[in-house]
Amino acid sequence: MKFQPAVQFQVVVNGHSAIASVLEEIDHPVKTIFLVAFSDGFEDEFMLEDDGNVYGSGITAIPYAKGIRFDIAHLIGLDPNRFYYSYNETIDGLRTNVWVIEGDSEARKPIYKVYYFEYFRFALQRSNDGWIVSHKPQHGREPDEKLVEKIGFLLDSLLEESGK
Repeated sequence: MKFQPAVQFQVVVNGHSAIASVLEEIDHPVKTIFLVAFSDGFEDEFMLEDDGNVYGSGITAIPYAKGIRFDIAHLIGLDPNRFYYSYNETIDGLRTNVWVIEGDSEARKPIYKVYYFEYFRFALQRSNDGWIVSHKPQHGREPDEKLVEKIGFLLDSLLEESGK
């Protein structure tokens, strides 16, 4: 499936900031492959392995694969017609992209799943005039309250702009 417009997010390649633009999730019966272009002109197909590693088409692709490793899996099956947003945040002293991706709860109500450092962290759902954590992994630490509040404000702002 081609992403139009491309799904873009910040990356670091060889110590330099860049923008990765995911152009397409390539239909393949066994592998997950994305076509990704970078703001410095590099473009390649990147394959996601079951072990979480990402591989491009040779040695020159290695720093780019490292740059997208923690983000690219969030785009598997992404419906570009639904809400998604990525922004850069410092968490536990490290810079990471936080992804907020619309999905559906068991009751078919919209929820907003939050991912960072490669993994699903929690989901937010509208409750009266605010946002509540509706889903979280069974194991691991509780979602950071300040981050939950920040993403709630972000959702209020962005969803209002989009008319949702």
